[in-house]
Amino acid sequence: MKKVFALVLALALALSLAACSNETGGANSSNSPGKETIKVGFVLNSFDSTMATMKTLFETACDKAGYEYVTLNSNSDVSAEMSNMESLVNQKVDAVVIMGCDGEGSAAAVSYASNANIPVIICGRAIAANESDYYVYLAGNHEEAGKAQGEYLNNYLDKNADAELNMCIVRGTSGNAAVESRYQGLYDSALKGANADRIHVLVDLYGEYDATKANSIASDALTANPNLNCFVTMSDDMAGGIISAIQAAGKDPADFIILSVDLSNVGQGLLEDGTLTGTVMMNMKAMADKAIERVGSAVKGEASASKNETVEGYYQMALADTYKQMLEDAGMA
Repeated sequence: MKKVFALVLALALALSLAACSNETGGANSSNSPGKETIKVGFVLNSFDSTMATMKTLFETACDKAGYEYVTLNSNSDVSAEMSNMESLVNQKVDAVVIMGCDGEGSAAAVSYASNANIPVIICGRAIAANESDYYVYLAGNHEEAGKAQGEYLNNYLDKNADAELNMCIVRGTSGNAAVESRYQGLYDSALKGANADRIHVLVDLYGEYDATKANSIASDALTANPNLNCFVTMSDDMAGGIISAIQAAGKDPADFIILSVDLSNVGQGLLEDGTLTGTVMMNMKAMADKAIERVGSAVKGEASASKNETVEGYYQMALADTYKQMLEDAGMA
């Protein structure tokens, strides 16, 4: 009888241990038997204020999914980007999410991962890679960013019948498709819109998403054009450089219309202190969540429904009195 009881007790203990193992293995449950937790590699073009936010959101989405991750910074250098991709391949990650440094130059890194049979999810900025080399490209409709800026300018001019805008445009990276799409949205909605005759573009240059370069462009523009009263740029970091140039010239940023894109931590601070008029919010949480969903699909071997997916409602104009609620509504507060 004692032997029977011992056998029953041993069996019960074994079942209990098996149950505990399944409960603590949530991160493993979606994988094949014996496979370790899915490991995601993130290759970000920089760790500027926008990419720092993306980094947090990507990693939070991974934590929620139970995935491991490695996040690497390419410092806007395609050579560093390739080294990062090589490192991730050597670490045998299951998938890579990349926000590339350059539309053309980043294609080599995507191809490298593909040749190692690692699925690649491209986010934000298009990369001119072969479609067979990546799983999916996720982005907002970039023209909507420029359109949001243009609509703000049109509304301002509609409300101020005697106003004229003497504008300096500071674009992002030259040769980048997303940058040109943003400009096209601004062009169609404002520069060729109903109030086009009251908008005068005096300067239009590329700031390369660099605050120092944007500062130099703005400083020169202010010196050459004393009547300048409007800046439109494509990142909060560049907006910060522009605002510093305005202040260095002894002028008040509040006397200018200054529009940006990102709603990064930098942009939020500039809205709070009243130096930035508005910045286009990117719903980065929606991007991060969708990217991690696609990682799961790719690792399972599911075919992507499309090579290009739009993150709907990605771009929305945020102002000082609206941005907090917008962030809360987007789950980014």
